Amino acid sequence: MDIRYYTALPPGLQQPVCQLAACCRAHDNSSLSYPLPPEEGVLRHYLAFGSPQKLVGALAVISWDEDTVEIAAFTQPEERKKGFFSKLLALALADFKDYEILFAAPFGCKDTMYTLNALGAEHSHDEHQMEFSLSQNRLPGFPPPPQKPATLVPPRDILSPGARWMLLSGHTPDSPVGTCLTSPVSPSCLCLHQVMVPRKLRGQGFGSLLVYELIRHLETTEFLRLILHVSGDNAPALALYKKAGFRITETLSYYSY
Repeated sequence: MDIRYYTALPPGLQQPVCQLAACCRAHDNSSLSYPLPPEEGVLRHYLAFGSPQKLVGALAVISWDEDTVEIAAFTQPEERKKGFFSKLLALALADFKDYEILFAAPFGCKDTMYTLNALGAEHSHDEHQMEFSLSQNRLPGFPPPPQKPATLVPPRDILSPGARWMLLSGHTPDSPVGTCLTSPVSPSCLCLHQVMVPRKLRGQGFGSLLVYELIRHLETTEFLRLILHVSGDNAPALALYKKAGFRITETLSYYSY
């Protein structure tokens, strides 16, 4: 068993890692992907080779906050239960022993649940992936009118990771009444994250208006899908996105270790 680790994944290994993740997704009926550059927050990569040319396992450690990391791991289905994942995990735990560890488990994946049960990992929370189809050009009767008019200001470069959108009100032109970030996932898919409305302005319809105006703008672009992730216990956000026309496409359960 040949184990290697990197703080930055070399370009020559990115395609083999993508192929490994794709093989696991097909086997496990999951949409989980391996974090590749320019993915932010990846702290370390651990790779296992069964031979000099055969990549059989890959594990990435991803930062959540100052004391929590997520582990994303993939092992070739035919190479499972041979100790590759255990070796990679032991190295990661030794390097990040002072952190809380989170694992994402796709619903219905027996191999993942077998491993998590063997580790003694405990359920932490659920997270939903939601999707809006921009190609269908449909918006329901949404949003309710805010108490004050506002205008969406798009980013200069929509293709940049973490592109910032702002919703400005004529009454407070220098202070956004809502902001969000988007990052491209593929040439046809954009991910929406960090939707924020100042606490004192919540409940006035600005969150709904921000999402509505964002969708209207994106329908004039080449993007076909808008996705997001929302915690299963965030009832207000879930209600907002469902009202906007998003649908849940996958639910991930997070387990702490």
